[in-house]
Amino acid sequence: MNIRDMEEEKVYLNALNVATDNDYPLIVACKEFAGTYRRAWEFFVGLKCNIRNVRAALRLSKERSTDDRVVELQTFALKVDPYVEYNRLEQFGVVLFLPEDEGYPLSLADLPQPPLGLYVRGDIHSVITQDKVLAVVGTRMCTPYGKVVCERIIPDVVCNGVTIISGLALGIDALAHSLTVHDHGITVAVLGSGLGRLYPSQNKRLSEEILDFGGALISEYHLLTEPFKFNFPRRNRIVAALSRATLVVEAPEKSGSLITATHALEIGRDVFAVPGAINSENSFGTNKLIKDGALIATSSLDVLQYFGLNTQLDKSGVELDDQEMEVIKILDRNGGSMHTDALCVEFSNKGITYIISLLTQLELKDVVKVEGTRIIKL
Repeated sequence: MNIRDMEEEKVYLNALNVATDNDYPLIVACKEFAGTYRRAWEFFVGLKCNIRNVRAALRLSKERSTDDRVVELQTFALKVDPYVEYNRLEQFGVVLFLPEDEGYPLSLADLPQPPLGLYVRGDIHSVITQDKVLAVVGTRMCTPYGKVVCERIIPDVVCNGVTIISGLALGIDALAHSLTVHDHGITVAVLGSGLGRLYPSQNKRLSEEILDFGGALISEYHLLTEPFKFNFPRRNRIVAALSRATLVVEAPEKSGSLITATHALEIGRDVFAVPGAINSENSFGTNKLIKDGALIATSSLDVLQYFGLNTQLDKSGVELDDQEMEVIKILDRNGGSMHTDALCVEFSNKGITYIISLLTQLELKDVVKVEGTRIIKL
């Protein structure tokens, strides 16, 4: 296919996306029947009054609802000017890549249903040219614990040249992107809406910072696609496929983050999970992943070593709160090591859950290590 033909295919794929509101099965059926996106468009629009022929050609069901939907979409398609819609992409600074393009990530081919096209604003060169790419996902309702986890893992990973992929959602996603750009790292956000309908709107400034530091915003949906609820589970498969591994920070038992992890495992990617308190709802999903065989991440070193980056990290700048400092002082008084029961006695006014959480945060900050029933200062 020459450059002119490929550009024409982009015009008509985009038109089909707009006309059908990203109806993947219908677009695939039209393309398989007609051979090219241009012929698929001509077929789809040209037979608007003959639903019987459309149904027969595309092997659609004979349900009334199916007929009504196709007729409705074809009627709308007549109002769509393919070249006007395509030129709109340029106005938003968006480029559409087909699988045949060099800018289309080859890793997406591992998916059972790769995106027909990828809308990109920014630069996804780092995703295409190197394998040091980590997806970071988690709940929108993250806790202070989840925040500490991200702050202890992501900056070290980013400073060692790893690209971060996430979904720009509130909570863990936004935190992952924000920490990356704070350290001038590269991060890519995969949206569940069109690039002209940024969602959530609270992250508009963050999205611009992602672009300013050499990252990208990407979507498989046409420019003005609304953030429909059913778009996001489908979006998650792209997050998983673009990454060499996925890190799940906090995830309830039913979480979109677990969908991402499932997609990753299905296409042969590795999954890290951060352990959490057994009575925390946000840890039910991550703890289950670990039980099912996920890699455990308790520090940035776990991730860095996975990528072959055996870097000695500088701990001199680690910030500890008053309670954490108290634990360190107690360890110092006991020669740098003590039994967990002895620490519980020192914090007799606190519950066991609090002490476990405190030790986990110190482990994440790489200042202590818990081995069985002993706590060791590093």
